[in-house]
Amino acid sequence: MQQLEFKTEASMDNLPVMVDFIREKLLNFRIKKNQVIKTVLLAEDMLVQLIEHRADEKSQVIISLRHFLGKGSLVIKCRGSAFELEDTDMGLKELLNCPSDNDEDAVVRSIVRKNLQLTLSMEHVRTSNVIKITFDSSKYQQLIVTFSAMGLGLLTGFILKETLGSSACEYISENVFSTISTMFLNAIKMIVGPLIFFSVASSVAGMGDIKSLGRLGAKVFLMYLFTSILAILLAYGIFNIFPMGNNSLADLFEESSAEAAFLPSAMPISMWKVIQDIVPSNFLGAFTSSNMLQLLFLAFLLGIISTVIGDASQKIKGGLDIANIVFTKIAAVIMKTVPLAIFSSMAKLMLNLNPSAFTAMLQWIALNYISFISLAIMYGLLILFLAHKNPFIFYKKYFEPVTTAIAFNASAAALPSALKACRDKLGISSKVYSFSIPLGNTINMDGCCAMMLLTVLFFAKSFGIEISPGILCSMMISIYLLSVGSPGVPMGALVCVSLLMTQAGIPKEALGLVIGLYPIVAMFMTGTNVLGDGAVTLIVANSEKLVDEKIYNGNV
Repeated sequence: MQQLEFKTEASMDNLPVMVDFIREKLLNFRIKKNQVIKTVLLAEDMLVQLIEHRADEKSQVIISLRHFLGKGSLVIKCRGSAFELEDTDMGLKELLNCPSDNDEDAVVRSIVRKNLQLTLSMEHVRTSNVIKITFDSSKYQQLIVTFSAMGLGLLTGFILKETLGSSACEYISENVFSTISTMFLNAIKMIVGPLIFFSVASSVAGMGDIKSLGRLGAKVFLMYLFTSILAILLAYGIFNIFPMGNNSLADLFEESSAEAAFLPSAMPISMWKVIQDIVPSNFLGAFTSSNMLQLLFLAFLLGIISTVIGDASQKIKGGLDIANIVFTKIAAVIMKTVPLAIFSSMAKLMLNLNPSAFTAMLQWIALNYISFISLAIMYGLLILFLAHKNPFIFYKKYFEPVTTAIAFNASAAALPSALKACRDKLGISSKVYSFSIPLGNTINMDGCCAMMLLTVLFFAKSFGIEISPGILCSMMISIYLLSVGSPGVPMGALVCVSLLMTQAGIPKEALGLVIGLYPIVAMFMTGTNVLGDGAVTLIVANSEKLVDEKIYNGNV
């Protein structure tokens, strides 16, 4: 971490010295030239304002610069009277060279600051004005931080496993790493209900045209259905190309039976049951259980009703907008702890890994990874041919939600970053993503569909069991229904697989061979699900002309 500080008298005569100091140090941080120019221009304007509002001629300007892992901040402090950022013209009068009123100035100032791609904030602390300018010197900063946290976590877990006994590793895993990971996931579960509810409700309330809302909802649902069918067919095609199975697994079958006994049980799920459960019997129960379909139903109901109740509509809409902003900010604060939580999650994974089981099930793991990579390519092709957009831009800008889902093996953990990526990086309108992303989090399980089919086919080949075309077709239909309404229990996808294995005549006790390695596959399965949510959202938004091309194609 690099940190520098400079003090000088707050006067216009010293302005060039201060600007030169900022420029020189930014260049020393190896920041791109255009980023330096933007930061210096904004800093110069802010320095002028601080000097104009200084307390007296003896007041000093204190400039602090910090830089770490591609993230930088410039803090400028000076004793003086309080003022608002909206009072500064940022040199607009000279830039525009035309008269304008205050409202026009405010709009243009906002546009200029946004185009600078810098975060500007100010506060008056005691007797001093403190201005902070935050900038990113590396567009790969989040990627670097995420993979660093993953790598350090895996390395830490490996070192602990090699140097400590099994009891010590188990204690650290359960009482240190599990605690941190669980606290993060609990925080996500706490915020995800109100975040989704108010995001959807405020979006629906501001939409006005209920007919367009129905058309949009139908498009999203049908697109999710289409990708799920493609995922099932793709998985079947992959197994025919790579018909993997391990005959030696039969020797381990007895050992795995005891472990499979602890797998939760579930009743078969029908589409009618899923539809029935959309309407909650308790308003607050939908929040406490984080049931996405029920939350979406309540949010749509509130949003639609708020548009048809006369004079109070605007007040309700304003309240929903404020609540949405509040919970979005809370989610942003929680997401700042992601690197620590990722580190803990990866360390725990390494401590609990069984090397011998990993070797025996390597073909099953490889088969699933091939399907997840194929699904990712399929999403890119859909974006290219249906939305006519560069899929590599989508991959790059939607990377953070995917890595978050992979690290925590939880789609809900990626919801805040997925919503943010759709808004800030992909330029998708909130009319689409506020509904599509939460719905996809519930019903779009393309990775899960592929994993379930491949697991059943893998065990069928391993145990020499033939699956007839009729059973295969029936199983494919069951896979979609199970993916939509998978039970909310630990390892819910494996519970669904156990039902499918019974349907195919495979003893479900064989799943004991999978349980210990399931997290390795489930991580990337969840990441694939989240990637599919973003792809469908982009395709549907583009069909409705609700994608900001400048944001999508711009550098963020």
